[in-house]
Amino acid sequence: MVTSKDVFSKRRDGALDEAYQMATELVSRPGADDWDYKSLAWCCVDLIKRDATAGNPRDIDAYRAHLDNVDATDDEILRKQIQIAMSLCTPSGAEMAKARALSKSGKHLEAAAIYRKLIAAGSQDSDSHNGLAWELYRLAKSLMGLPGDPTQRVKPLLQEYFRLHVERPSLIHSCMLQSASTLAADGKLNMAVFSQIWGLQHFRDEDYQRFKGQDGKSYPSLAEKVLQQAAKSAAKSQGYDWSALLPHLKSAVARYPDNRWLKLRYARALLAVGCTDDAFSFALQVVKALQSEYWAWELLGDIEATRAPERALDCYGKALGCAQEEKFIGGLRLKFARLLALSEPAHAKLEIEKVISFCEQEGTKLPAGVEEFRSESWFVATSSAPSNSKLYARCGKSAELLLAADLEWMNGNVGETYPDPKKEGKLRRRLIIRSDSDAFEISVPANKYDLKGVTAGDGIRIKGELDNEGRFQVYLLEGRVAAHRWDAIPEHIAVVDHVNHEKQVVHFVIRKGQDGLVRFGELEGDVREGDAIAVRRSEYATREGSRFRVVSAAKTARDPDAGVRKAFQESVRVESGMGFTDSDIFVPPPLVSRHALEDGAVIEGVAVLAFNKKRAVWGWRAVSLGKAPTPS
Repeated sequence: MVTSKDVFSKRRDGALDEAYQMATELVSRPGADDWDYKSLAWCCVDLIKRDATAGNPRDIDAYRAHLDNVDATDDEILRKQIQIAMSLCTPSGAEMAKARALSKSGKHLEAAAIYRKLIAAGSQDSDSHNGLAWELYRLAKSLMGLPGDPTQRVKPLLQEYFRLHVERPSLIHSCMLQSASTLAADGKLNMAVFSQIWGLQHFRDEDYQRFKGQDGKSYPSLAEKVLQQAAKSAAKSQGYDWSALLPHLKSAVARYPDNRWLKLRYARALLAVGCTDDAFSFALQVVKALQSEYWAWELLGDIEATRAPERALDCYGKALGCAQEEKFIGGLRLKFARLLALSEPAHAKLEIEKVISFCEQEGTKLPAGVEEFRSESWFVATSSAPSNSKLYARCGKSAELLLAADLEWMNGNVGETYPDPKKEGKLRRRLIIRSDSDAFEISVPANKYDLKGVTAGDGIRIKGELDNEGRFQVYLLEGRVAAHRWDAIPEHIAVVDHVNHEKQVVHFVIRKGQDGLVRFGELEGDVREGDAIAVRRSEYATREGSRFRVVSAAKTARDPDAGVRKAFQESVRVESGMGFTDSDIFVPPPLVSRHALEDGAVIEGVAVLAFNKKRAVWGWRAVSLGKAPTPS
């Protein structure tokens, strides 16, 4: 006897017509159950999809009639499939089924033609508009994969897309933006204009996510890339309205603080809308983080050109001192030359001649403005300077003052030099800077500043600050007459709690949670446990966290804090060769043995603060015992 399971089995085997006949017989029998009707419904769904796609409507009405009588309220999957099948029973539904089948087989042009026909006939159905949108995207993608310039073939597809009624934001909307971004990357499309039409408010959350390529590298998100392209295009457009783009740029800069080019575009956007003070403040932060990048200094110069041309000259000179690749700095040289022309024409002419020489060497067109320079009387009458290196250095020093204009001087001391672990044959130098309660240490290339002839402990003063990643950036450094060696580093009075003669190191405690080691050779004077020493130290960063380095240590008669050393007189209990006073001062076995302590004896001595590694707690440990008092 045939059952619904047999019908489903035939359907899975692809014998739809046979399965349909079996199902109709099942539901015609008395006592047909829900699974019998569901088996018939699934057969009708599959047959409608098959015949609608094939353009064979002969039996579709019969299949639809069966579906009209099926109650699928308790089966969400079947209910949705019935809805899809019923939509295919209309002429437009059958056409869309054909379009989907064509698209699936890779015939996107033919599929698009069907969707266009439906829309031209007045279809407002979202499926037809979405369907055409996806076909336009697939066509654009295939065209961009062909040899040659695809711009003129792809742009009409993008224009057609904007005439469709498509949900925004949506995946297809973002995909079309991706296609446009590919064209914009080659300079074939103005993203400033396109993004306005697309609507930057339509970014999805996924569009802000960066992704990793197969090479393991991180690549910009779609939003990041598009905003950068839009800002670049906008800067080249006369009279562009930045009102819609600027807030998105500001947000992106905060979201992607490591994207230097986005920062560049945002600063130029601020300059374009006349917010020169805001542009300067923002660009100053960019330069602080990227002091060796020529384009950052050029950006600051462009902003200062509207505020103080003499400072712009310094910034351009500093930029040229940083620049390495001639092909990128022709425009920079010309801006520098224009400001130099009146005051130092020989140096200005050299800049222009460098631009001309490079273009002739590369066989490229001269930048705009060069011929104008050549025709000016000062250019004709002037001999060019032999070099501008000293001029760059002079400008650079003046430009660097901008970085530290609002910062206070910080006193410090020069540290020692040491081999650079990353650059063979190079040296680095430690610089120690005074902070509120201590001192911290930074490391710089030994030849970066003029520190010839200095010795460790000599005085310096610095202007600098922490960057966004917590690294201290030095902007200015000058020599300073020190009151004494290591004068910028606070002195701490510590107590010696352990002397290791085997390793030749002394362990000291400044206060609870602050201790350290100093080698015998670095310590002035012989010490024993309980002695006070004057310590100067600097904090430095490691991968494991902050550490301290002792720069000087000497025995002293000054008293340490009462919290690290104290005299005591208490009774002691002796257990297993160890002593413990009434206030829980630990008396080590060597002291117990040396003084032949007995349980209940009254002792006096000196105790120091010590850390118990086994119990991970701070406590007191006796380091010396005096003569026990005589009972009265």
